[in-house]
Amino acid sequence: MTGRDAAYVNEQRRRAARSLLGLDASDPDDADVEHLAREMAWLTCVRGESVCEQGQPSDGVFFLAGGRALAIHRDETTETMRVVGEIGPSEIIGEMGMLTGESRSATIVCTRDSELVRLDRPTFERLMATHPRLLLTVSRTVIQRLRRQVENRRTPASVTIAILPAGSDDGGPLGTFADALTTALGKHSATRRVTRADLPVDLADELTRDASSPRVVDWLNHLERTCQYVILQADPNLSTWTERCLRQADRLLFVARAECHPDPGPLERQAAQLAAGVTAARQELILLQSSAARLPYATGRWLELRAGQLERHHHVHLGTPATVERVARFVAGRAVGLALGGGGARGFAHIGVVRALREAGVPIDVVAGTSMGSVIGAQCALGWSTVEMLRRSRVGFIDQHPLSDYTLPLVAAYSGRGAARMLHGLYGDVQLEDLWTTFVAVSSNMTRGTVAAHAHGRLRTYVRASMSVPGLLPPVTEHGDLLVDGGVLNNLPADIVRDRVGTGAVIAVDVNPRDGLRAPTDYGEILDGWEVAWRRFSPRPLAVPGIHDVLERMTNLGSVHQAAQSVRATADLYLHPPTDMVRFLDFHAMDAHAERGYQFARPLVSEWAGQTGYANEVRWSRW
Repeated sequence: MTGRDAAYVNEQRRRAARSLLGLDASDPDDADVEHLAREMAWLTCVRGESVCEQGQPSDGVFFLAGGRALAIHRDETTETMRVVGEIGPSEIIGEMGMLTGESRSATIVCTRDSELVRLDRPTFERLMATHPRLLLTVSRTVIQRLRRQVENRRTPASVTIAILPAGSDDGGPLGTFADALTTALGKHSATRRVTRADLPVDLADELTRDASSPRVVDWLNHLERTCQYVILQADPNLSTWTERCLRQADRLLFVARAECHPDPGPLERQAAQLAAGVTAARQELILLQSSAARLPYATGRWLELRAGQLERHHHVHLGTPATVERVARFVAGRAVGLALGGGGARGFAHIGVVRALREAGVPIDVVAGTSMGSVIGAQCALGWSTVEMLRRSRVGFIDQHPLSDYTLPLVAAYSGRGAARMLHGLYGDVQLEDLWTTFVAVSSNMTRGTVAAHAHGRLRTYVRASMSVPGLLPPVTEHGDLLVDGGVLNNLPADIVRDRVGTGAVIAVDVNPRDGLRAPTDYGEILDGWEVAWRRFSPRPLAVPGIHDVLERMTNLGSVHQAAQSVRATADLYLHPPTDMVRFLDFHAMDAHAERGYQFARPLVSEWAGQTGYANEVRWSRW
């Protein structure tokens, strides 16, 4: 970034000095400010450039005058990199090492063209002795950063979003969508929408000559200091204003009418050229649907052509504010995710929990489910009412009964034909990526020994994989791999939901029994199945667990302690409805199970929603 005059640089040094001394912008400069400002060096970094490297000596502290940066930690054992913090304007960089004397704990990389001022260690240590306020400010910064890490908050002081056309779309709907998003984000915090026409005349003229005009950048940086969210509506073509939007934004929303051709457009290709690994702006796809009365379709082709580039996609109907408000919650870091665990018939309690959430006005933006949690989660993501969920489940689990197709048990006790028939009746040929609400079906990959989180592909196939209890149903095959019940490795996928909502809220519903199976009859080392069957018709039947219960418990055994430890740490609201007494195949009492879940969850959800500000945030609709 070039063209800075001395007056501007001196003012930024004074602003940095005031911040380091704990003074507000309205406080008058004093001798301390002038003294500290004179000691600071001025630096500029282009997007993707490192400010300092992990492992280097902590030889200076930086103040970010303008731009954005990421703190990236490299695990020296696994050589993997992880983003541990986001740094916005007016924040300090490198303060921890200056206090402890240790080497840099992370690499700081600029995600935008940025401007910084630097104070070297000898000067910093000398000034700390004469300016106690400097030490106090740096100590506060350390505490705030540690608190943000503990609370898993990485959202910077402000967020700048660029809205651009995608595919073959001519950009016609950009203005309408930008207006709707501005209104939706305005419910969270101060929001400003900016188009080329909003630039002062002199700046607009300057921009036509230079997309990196320092005065234009200053004007946009000032907006970021006064608004939490700045929405930059790009031109529909590649122009200096569009280039500025691409370079200024933290998040890129590519918008297209769903019926347009999905091949990436010129602005998407330009964004790909600017991408620089972990420093690339987040990209999301907004597909505008012409009707809210039916499910979207053919989303898969859009995603295939952008594989590895998108963080997520959204389906939006501009006449339905709820669909835009969901996008706004993701941008604002307030999306709500629901994790539903496996547990056979106990999983019908999930329907009652969904009812309680909807009645409290709590949004559900992401659903992930394992086993029966996958079955119910898919219904929730489809937008069915809880009455409809029970009605269709009654047809599927009672009238059709998925476990009625006994077969020669060389691979499993049942052929899977009944389960496939039931799921086809429930979901037809719906694709996961075509759902209005993001849904993830969780299975376990037996071949690779990993958790599989399915968000694309045929819905019924991956729900079938998620509920494939080993020994009861045969595994589902995928490219030669074997997929079985997700409960083997992750019976309550709160971590998967956390990955998708970021700093938002995670609600986890656990229907796994706390106590294991028991055998009231002490039958010793030998148990004859023929005797068990015969005694069922006698006055004294053998009280032993059935094979369904044993296999189901074995499937979930690895996740018994997961809920009590890692899930509770991950979830913002953990619910365990009283369903331990419910048998695995007790489908006929599903209405009672759902009511039990509702009565248990209602007061807890109401209290949590009131405390977190989610109460009555939405009025439930199928979206």
